[in-house]
Amino acid sequence: MGKKFLHILTNDSKHINCLLNIFGKAASNSMQCDFIIINRGSKKISKTMISNREVKLIPLKFSLINRIISNYNVVFLHCLDEVKQLLLYNAPDNIEYVWLIWGADFYEFQKKARTSLYEKITVDRIVKRRLHLPDPKGRLGYIFKNLPFLHLIYNKTRRTFFDYFYNKALKRIDYICSFEEEICLIEKLTEVKFKHLKYLFNTLNDYIGDIEIKKIKLGNNIVTGNSATPTNNHLDTFDALKRFDFKEKKIVVPLTYGHHSYKEQIIKDGENIFKKQFKPLTSFLPRSEYNDILLSCNIMIMNHIRQQAIGNIMAGLYFGMKVYLNKKSPVCDMLLNKDIIFYNIQDDLHPENPAALKPLPQESINKNRRIIEAHWSEENVLLLAKNIYDEF
Repeated sequence: MGKKFLHILTNDSKHINCLLNIFGKAASNSMQCDFIIINRGSKKISKTMISNREVKLIPLKFSLINRIISNYNVVFLHCLDEVKQLLLYNAPDNIEYVWLIWGADFYEFQKKARTSLYEKITVDRIVKRRLHLPDPKGRLGYIFKNLPFLHLIYNKTRRTFFDYFYNKALKRIDYICSFEEEICLIEKLTEVKFKHLKYLFNTLNDYIGDIEIKKIKLGNNIVTGNSATPTNNHLDTFDALKRFDFKEKKIVVPLTYGHHSYKEQIIKDGENIFKKQFKPLTSFLPRSEYNDILLSCNIMIMNHIRQQAIGNIMAGLYFGMKVYLNKKSPVCDMLLNKDIIFYNIQDDLHPENPAALKPLPQESINKNRRIIEAHWSEENVLLLAKNIYDEF
């Protein structure tokens, strides 16, 4: 029996199936490779099947989890959330820990990163009014709604608490797993050196489903953002778009998850600026229906400064959309280094550019598709996962 690998997953249905599929397939028969989810609501260990893989649901008891971890050589931490930060504080030694970055687990927790996530209008209209804070729930929600200053104090205290454990957790990490450009940014901001593991997380099929290229016919609308979270910088995007005259286009804005108070503000502003052309999406849709809505668009604008919405971005590029990104995002560097054709909001999205809202030329679409098929095919992503195992 070779080394023993443990994956501590995050219970997120959007990504967990692909992770189980790829890392499960990549594990050889001679390896022990197990998957667990820390379940706050459980009182005892139980089992479930996800993507034909056995997953154990483990109660949130650190002593129990540490005993489980001590049986393995390598532990993969999928998303370094608050529970895993606390877990690492007293986690067993002589084990190699691998952090697979999801996005929010760095940009929302690392102090230098989270203070530079927002563009100017979002800062003035959202952050200064504290609409960027998560919506409190339960009894705390009722108290904070009536006493908002307590909400601010609570969040600052909570931040200070987790800043301490986050920095401690980073020092326990041996390997960091993401695309190279993001890893370099993380090392720069944290001033911590990690061993690098290259991975792209999802496959092209996970992003687009069973859509056939020959049947793709894009509409004439614009889609911007991927959620009701302030890191989308929606208001700054609206400010750029309102300078254009596009009476025949709709502005599609996915707001199906995130912060309720922020979502209400975006809908209010969007309807005020774009009137009937503004089309917010506020209900969860099956992937096929969501893709149909994406296919009604030929322009995609993702104004995130952090790594976010990669699934939407890759789908948009493969569908043939003209994709605009915030040039501060590490995703720009990744796409540039892969020679994928895209545009940046700051330099290209303005009325003085006569091609700004025109469709992407077919030659560029074909080039992007060839590159994406090469890098995000199931075969290549599976190879990357195998290479990760082979590192140990």
